[in-house]
Amino acid sequence: MNQLPWRALLLPQIEGNPVYNAINLGASPTGGGTTGSGTADAQSGSFLTVVNTLPGSVWLCPSDGTNGDGRMPCCTATGQWPAYVQPNVMGVTTIPVTNYQGSFGDNFSGVNCCTPWETPWGVTPPLGQNRLGYPGFWGSLWGPPPGLAPLGGSLRGIFDCYTQQKCALNSVTDGTSNTIMVGEDLPSRQGGNAFWSFNEATTGTTVPMNWNTNSYPANGPGCFGGWEMLSPLGCRFSSGRKGFKSFHPGGANFLFTDGSVHFLKQSINLFTYNALGSRAGGEVISSDAY
Repeated sequence: MNQLPWRALLLPQIEGNPVYNAINLGASPTGGGTTGSGTADAQSGSFLTVVNTLPGSVWLCPSDGTNGDGRMPCCTATGQWPAYVQPNVMGVTTIPVTNYQGSFGDNFSGVNCCTPWETPWGVTPPLGQNRLGYPGFWGSLWGPPPGLAPLGGSLRGIFDCYTQQKCALNSVTDGTSNTIMVGEDLPSRQGGNAFWSFNEATTGTTVPMNWNTNSYPANGPGCFGGWEMLSPLGCRFSSGRKGFKSFHPGGANFLFTDGSVHFLKQSINLFTYNALGSRAGGEVISSDAY
């Protein structure tokens, strides 16, 4: 497993061949991978040129003036801390970032469950009401929470994180026009947004759209270095960061699985939003619901 994110594998289809051809598919940008060394190949140099490259402005949103034109400082409270590098190793001081994340749908947004918006594991929703949040977290096979129990979860959206589940088009039984594939993100409000990190390439729908994860200071107690449920919900390193967000007034843009792009209002009903996140949840969504 070379641990490349979906964004890297898409490059040949969007005129990114020069960067894609520079990728060593036998190397891992994150650690271990196919080398089994336990050390990120990006640190040893075999992946260094690639992980220092942002493949074009197509990965950036013009409305975001806080993304550093595609680069943010490495390993700081207000920058990025990717899985593939330690501070200043091999001269890496900035990290390529992006405004677009793949959707894992309505899986839990945190490793150990649950944000205030999600239905805790083991709790049955009221009759006629769908759950908000399913194991495993980030669309992985891991769960139920707490911890990383194997084979307790399954991917609800399009893109898995960690466990390499495949999403075939015929598995999108809710309809490709009713299923989110990609949505917007703000690196300035997301401590894990590195372009080349597979575990930083996905986001879900259980966190309300445009939730502000800069409402708690990045250098505040328990934020920087805390991560996930250990960090305050308004912190850019918390589980709250795993939600789509933009600086567009009142909402964000989303690419649906049929190839269409829709602007969704941040006032969208959270159950409707989650229904658009799941690819095979069986929810019925009216055409005027979003």
